[in-house]
Amino acid sequence: MKESRLDWTYVCSPNILDKDQTGHYVTNADYLPTPNNGEIAAGDIADFMLKELSDNKFVHHRVGISRA
Repeated sequence: MKESRLDWTYVCSPNILDKDQTGHYVTNADYLPTPNNGEIAAGDIADFMLKELSDNKFVHHRVGISRA
């Protein structure tokens, strides 16, 4: 992916919980976030991905995400 001309963001999620968005999550570029609680609500992953489409903060990065 790094060598392509595409804009990409690779979201690395821990255990995905079948839950709605909480809005309480942390992210970090290229490393796991702190705190890393080992789980995330599916709704929070969707929230992050939708925000990233317009924010473009993590283009060309691997993103760690976890429940805050």
